[in-house]
Amino acid sequence: MAQKLQTSQDDMEAMQNEEDLAMLRQILENLVRISFDQEDQMKRTKTINKSDPKYLTLIQDQNNLKEDLNSVEDSLNQLGKREIMIKPYILREVSSINNNIAEAVKNLNTRNIQTAAVKQQFVMTSVNNLALMLSDIMKQMESKSNMSSSKAGSSSCNKPGGKGKKMSMKPIRGMQEKMNKEMEGLKKEMESMKNGQKKSGTLGQQGMSEKLARLAAEQEEIRKEMSKYADQLNEEGIKDGGSMSDIMKKMEETQKDLVNKKIVQETINRQQEILTRMLESEKAELKRGEEEKRQSTEAKNPKISNPFSNLNYNSIKNATTDLLKTVQPSYNYYYKNKINSYFLKFE
Repeated sequence: MAQKLQTSQDDMEAMQNEEDLAMLRQILENLVRISFDQEDQMKRTKTINKSDPKYLTLIQDQNNLKEDLNSVEDSLNQLGKREIMIKPYILREVSSINNNIAEAVKNLNTRNIQTAAVKQQFVMTSVNNLALMLSDIMKQMESKSNMSSSKAGSSSCNKPGGKGKKMSMKPIRGMQEKMNKEMEGLKKEMESMKNGQKKSGTLGQQGMSEKLARLAAEQEEIRKEMSKYADQLNEEGIKDGGSMSDIMKKMEETQKDLVNKKIVQETINRQQEILTRMLESEKAELKRGEEEKRQSTEAKNPKISNPFSNLNYNSIKNATTDLLKTVQPSYNYYYKNKINSYFLKFE
């Protein structure tokens, strides 16, 4: 019965997890769509003429976008009630969205185009921040679900004498190296679009935004793996001198650049520095492995003796000495001193 109850509870948790994932996926899709719509709206705002008849349509579209955000806000508030840890973050970003979109509509109505475009940019940034946060939560939930499903198969690792899989820097460094190459290629592509060598229409911009969002998610995943690797080093008592922490901070800076759609030479240099630090850590890991293999125990030659034999020998020796001492030969004083000195050497 206990097994049946546990199975029923696991099934209920799995169903609840699936429902939560479905809700998160829906919210995330809505946020991504709104982000693209807001980006398109911002571009139209920057290029439109105040006297253009389509200007009123622009204001109407911004109001429609505001209503779409209101519907997403309800779902985000429900999520915040269920997940207390992320509630402050959700409230802060939602508040920023509401304030900036209200300011954007206000400035559009007063024909203040430049200020309206700036406020629209702030709205898009907050929406992207929420999307990244939800993407991170989804990955954690999916990972937790996979771990639960494979718990029975990996239970032997928790038994005495069992060992979990030890992480290594090499695969993490490989993922970072691949991502760096993608970022360099994307930087060239962005420069080409900026110089007018390629079309920079809505589809092109949307594709670029999707690539940047994907790279930001990849960098977050690599940063998580680095965090796990750092925890492993701490458990083994290995000091890295703050190297891991510094690498992860640089990764967070890269994520901010990607979210803000900014890949400059400073970003590329930072990525190269991250890769260099990871290579140094990988070399240190290999060196530690070699030192562990070379460790050996020096052979010792234990002293083998028979304590009973020593005791018997000492008893006979002491008895003989005592017997000689009791004899009173007719020696003069000089020879008696010599005999006493001889016996003193063996006492």
